[in-house]
Amino acid sequence: MAITDDLAALAPVAAPPTEQSSWVKDLIAQRYQPKTERLKRSPVGFDFEREPFDPSSYYRALGLYKDISRAATNVTRQESANRAEKERQSAYDQSQADMMNAMGGVSANFTYSGGSRKYGIKGISPTASKAADYFGSKYGIKTIGGRGPGSVPGSDHPKGRALDFMINNTSNGKSRGTALANDVIKNYKAWNVKYVIWNRYIWQPGRGWHKYNGPSPHTDHVHVSFNK
Repeated sequence: MAITDDLAALAPVAAPPTEQSSWVKDLIAQRYQPKTERLKRSPVGFDFEREPFDPSSYYRALGLYKDISRAATNVTRQESANRAEKERQSAYDQSQADMMNAMGGVSANFTYSGGSRKYGIKGISPTASKAADYFGSKYGIKTIGGRGPGSVPGSDHPKGRALDFMINNTSNGKSRGTALANDVIKNYKAWNVKYVIWNRYIWQPGRGWHKYNGPSPHTDHVHVSFNK
């Protein structure tokens, strides 16, 4: 026998492969399985399927909300202004109604035989007599001067077309006189007012207030002259 044959006989013989256990097979099988898509679960009542977010649509909606809010604010302001204007108009209409009621029966063809009912002023025009009763009562005037000689040339007192509303014997005389003068001026057309003198100033239609330099400063009474 050759030496090589002896060596071959002495070489170890490889053991036959043993079968893999089942858990190893399962592990290998799971490791190399094709990947499957993960199952997505949504909470009950929610749907996440929606269009991609569009910033432009968001800002358009935001602008729309602002426009709606601004419009609502403007409507509220306009309604408030309308109510205030309605109240002012109602008060003005009532004032005009009272004034026209006080002037009821005044005729352009007046005589000097009339007089104030409340203040007992004689020899003044119907317009002046109505004005004396109306403005005197409205502003709590106690004394009103009427027809007389007048203190300056061209005075309307001798004609019976002028009144002196005395404020020197009333409380808050200055503020009372200012309110009376402004009221007469505001309605000068209805009362056919020629001019008003008060507290060193004279008011005339078309010219307004300007300095009065007559002998009386008219600080103790409001003078009102009428065209008729």
